[in-house]
Amino acid sequence: MDNFFTWFTLLGDGVVAFLLLGWFLIRRSYLQGIHILAAFISSGIVAQVIKQFSHMPRPRVYLQAGQYQHFIEGITRGGWSSFPSGHTATAFALATILALHSRNKWAGLLYLLLAISVGYSRIYLGHHFLEDVLAGSIIGVGCAGWVYIAMPELRIFGRRIGGEPSLAPLVIHN
Repeated sequence: MDNFFTWFTLLGDGVVAFLLLGWFLIRRSYLQGIHILAAFISSGIVAQVIKQFSHMPRPRVYLQAGQYQHFIEGITRGGWSSFPSGHTATAFALATILALHSRNKWAGLLYLLLAISVGYSRIYLGHHFLEDVLAGSIIGVGCAGWVYIAMPELRIFGRRIGGEPSLAPLVIHN
C-alpha cells in the first residue's frame, strides 16, 4: 500500500484545490469556486499558524528506529511541523464545501470518506500522528463551514451570483 498512499495523500495537496477552482470556474459555478478557494486558503493559514506555535515532532523524529515499518525513504519527512496536518485540513475543507454544495447525500458521504482516507494516508506514511489528523479535520470542517455561512452569495459588479434569492427587490421604496 506504500505506493497507493504515496499518491493518494496528494488529494490533500493545494494543487487539488486549484484544479477544483479551475473546474468550477469553467463550469461557471463561481460561488462554489470561491468557496473552494476561501476554504483552502483559510484552513491553510490556520494550520500553518498553529504549526508555527506548536512545534511538534513528526513521527520520524519521535519514534525510535524499527518502531514503525512504513517510513518511506524520500517520502516520509522528519522535522518539527507535525501538528496539525495541513493536508488533512485541506482535504476536509474541500470535502466539506463539495458536500455542502452537493444535492446528493451519497456524494457528500463519498467526499467525507475521501477526506478521512487522506488523513489515514498521512498517518500511514508516517507524516503525522492521529491527533495531528484530528486537528486538521476540525480545522478543515470549521473553516469550510465558516466560509459557506459567511458567503451565502457572490456579487460581481452588483449582479448576484449563487446563493438564495434576495428579498431586496421585494422591498417597496417610496
